[in-house]
Amino acid sequence: MSKQEKIEQALGAQFPEDDISVTDYAGDGDHFTIKITSKKFKGMGLVQRQRLVNEALKKVDEDVHAYQFDLKD
Repeated sequence: MSKQEKIEQALGAQFPEDDISVTDYAGDGDHFTIKITSKKFKGMGLVQRQRLVNEALKKVDEDVHAYQFDLKD
């Protein structure tokens, strides 16, 4: 399973009803853009949203150099 697939799987478990997009923006398997639209984010600030996503990403047992987040409610 690729890093991108592992990321998608972990996020899908945390946000099962939501729109999730994971893109390898550098093409090297080490830099990913994560876009999520979730009702869970309603009323949360940016840092709270990022913490929620980072909690899900802890389950991905891979080294990733960088994530870019686009998190909307």
